[in-house]
Amino acid sequence: MDSGDGRRRRRSQSEGATPTDRISALPDELLHGILLRVGCARDAARTAALSRRWRRVWATMPELHLRRSAWTSSPTSAVSLVDGALAGYSAPTLRLLDIDVPGARLAVATHVAPWLRFAAERVAGELSIRLRSGRYGDGAGEEEVLDLPVCGAATAIHLRLVSHLHLRPPPGGAFAALATATIQSCRVDGGELGRLVSSPQCPRLEELYLINVALVAAAASDVAISSASLRRLRFGVCDTRRLDVDAPELRFLSVSNAGEARVTAGKVEEVAHTGDMDRYEYTQLGRHLRRLEIDLTSPMAAFLGRLDTVGELSLHLAFQSELSDVRR
Repeated sequence: MDSGDGRRRRRSQSEGATPTDRISALPDELLHGILLRVGCARDAARTAALSRRWRRVWATMPELHLRRSAWTSSPTSAVSLVDGALAGYSAPTLRLLDIDVPGARLAVATHVAPWLRFAAERVAGELSIRLRSGRYGDGAGEEEVLDLPVCGAATAIHLRLVSHLHLRPPPGGAFAALATATIQSCRVDGGELGRLVSSPQCPRLEELYLINVALVAAAASDVAISSASLRRLRFGVCDTRRLDVDAPELRFLSVSNAGEARVTAGKVEEVAHTGDMDRYEYTQLGRHLRRLEIDLTSPMAAFLGRLDTVGELSLHLAFQSELSDVRR
């Protein structure tokens, strides 16, 4: 039998031993899975305090989430933290870069341009940049120009910017993998926009959403989109005089803020319109629509006259709050 001294000796040796860090011994792939559950890259980076190995693990995660829910300091500090996270990232590619910055009156183009350049070099998947608050710019600020670099490996790009920012597409190069694009709250040149989203620059683009976008020209101008791959188009570009769409694979079309439109798309199944529908020309529209969403106050006789059936009809009605000719 062990003596009391022997038992005390073994217990003392056990208590003095350095505990094994079994989590840090896991493969990088498993550690990435753990850190992705943390959500925000800022919190993931804090795990560097656990051990030296964790310092490099967060910097090679396949996704970086830099969200406004994590910012507890000023917006300027938030931008600095985004810059620091991107500077510390060491993997050659990542499948998702998600940046959500709170609003403030900052030099937007100066801060966002490096993020876009980082995305052009590293993102092989989805890019999302959101500037949330109207305080960033409500249209009263001086126009800033932001150059959009070619993101050849990005499959999805979502940009929610600010109304005084002029987004300038690249003059050449292809977004070869891009399938989905959202551009919101900025200014663009009509000709540059059309070239950007047409087949030569975006040969695989299937979904395009243009929301609360304005044209930079003082007078209304035209936008022409020619795409062999586009299937869904939501067009909300203010001051568009004429919209031309040539998209043989288009299935869904929503148009607002266009003075007139000419659409060549023989496979359209769903249409949503606001404005004078009789000013929109469909050269290959079939006799049946699966869904039609329209503003009942706009002229539409010519458009409806060419349809035999509509599977689902959604009408938007507008009534005056007071009707003087109604007797109580």
